[in-house]
Amino acid sequence: MHAPLSPAFRSEWCSVAALEPIAAEWRALAARALEPNVFYEPAFALAAAPVFGANVGAVLVRTASGKLAGLFPARIGRWRGGLTAMLVGWTHSYAPLGTPLIDRDEPEAVIAAWLDYLGRDPAMPAFIDVVLLRNLQLGDARADLRIRRVKDEVALDIVRSRGKMQVSIVLSA
Repeated sequence: MHAPLSPAFRSEWCSVAALEPIAAEWRALAARALEPNVFYEPAFALAAAPVFGANVGAVLVRTASGKLAGLFPARIGRWRGGLTAMLVGWTHSYAPLGTPLIDRDEPEAVIAAWLDYLGRDPAMPAFIDVVLLRNLQLGDARADLRIRRVKDEVALDIVRSRGKMQVSIVLSA
């Protein structure tokens, strides 16, 4: 465990059901999100939580002034029946898009604060797999930007929507 990398942001984990009191600022974040996600807007997510949100929480990232700058809904589960716990973006049959809400004015700092929180909280698994952006235009192809962490290695994966091309960029080792 280490001290936070950026004192300008603070992060916390809470259940999705506990987010109802902040619905107005959550809605404001959704309106200025880098990548819109209707399934993570308060009206949809709060309605889905009782049915599809068992064990779902979210990492909230706030600026030093308290403004909500990131919302990363996720669940800790066993990915594809594996034995190791993994943090994955919250999706279900009626909400297939799991891209988090990240303030478009400071995406790098918000993502860094989220990763820093995951690294400091001993309750968070060492493995993560979350889609950050969907359908990026890369030349004549479309791809997804995924973030993945396996223990101490963090990587960004660019995965083509069709085909088998995948590029991984290791951020730390």
